[in-house]
Amino acid sequence: MTQLLDLPGPDKPLIPVASRHIPFGLLNELERPEHLFRDLGPNWFAAVMGTGIVAIAGASLPLSMPGLRVFATVVWIMAAVALTALTAAWAVHWVRCPDRARAMPPTR
Repeated sequence: MTQLLDLPGPDKPLIPVASRHIPFGLLNELERPEHLFRDLGPNWFAAVMGTGIVAIAGASLPLSMPGLRVFATVVWIMAAVALTALTAAWAVHWVRCPDRARAMPPTR
């Protein structure tokens, strides 16, 4: 994408300049950084719940496989860390965007 800049002076033409839009990154398309938490919904808690279910199922299997208990423990720790991070993000969502947090989802 290019844009034209009008440089001072009557004899200087318009010069095309490449846009400095960085295509990578999480926050580059947001107007403000707190908009990262604007559309946080309760569906993210389902991912944490699914991860916890995998951990509990792996730990309670009647099979004895090498490394299964370690795998289940690692997955459970990941679920606990994700739940903590999501709870903090949910609190930021309610503090920074209370109108969006209270809004009713659209009905069909």
